[in-house]
Amino acid sequence: MRKVFFIISILVSTTMAMQAQNKLGYFIEDNIQIGAKQHGMTTVMDNLLVGIEPVKNLKVMFDWQGTLGLYDKNDVKTYYQGTAIGGGLGYRLLTDKEEKGLLGSKDALDVRALFTTTIGKPDWKYNQYSIGLTLYGYDKGKIRPTVGVGYRYIDSRTAGIRSQSTIFFELGLKL
Repeated sequence: MRKVFFIISILVSTTMAMQAQNKLGYFIEDNIQIGAKQHGMTTVMDNLLVGIEPVKNLKVMFDWQGTLGLYDKNDVKTYYQGTAIGGGLGYRLLTDKEEKGLLGSKDALDVRALFTTTIGKPDWKYNQYSIGLTLYGYDKGKIRPTVGVGYRYIDSRTAGIRSQSTIFFELGLKL
């Protein structure tokens, strides 16, 4: 118990020291991801990301994900639902200093890696691992659009649904 308290104390004091040196950044983002069809299943995911930027360019994120798996194979059409939680890390690779970037403002490009797992009693149980690039407007204090592309592996834990390895596209808004 003392070791846990000691580790938590170190983490809290380190975070406070970083806040004193840098202004701690935070963000909220909601995006829709559509994955390529594989094994008769097309995945549509709504991700709510809440994150902080404890040090310059590094992001730590919490992900709340709603999943809809649209199944259409051999004239059988159905869907599977699930809710997942997880987290991940992101790193800002580029920041455009121009006033007018691709998205109409200053732009930034992140690389992100996320892990999520289903909770509760979903129709489709899975673990998901994803990595992708996200382009977004960098102006602070505004609602900014996001666009992205990435790769995801879904390790299915439901009988009759195969694991998937697909490319996905995303569109969203960032606060």
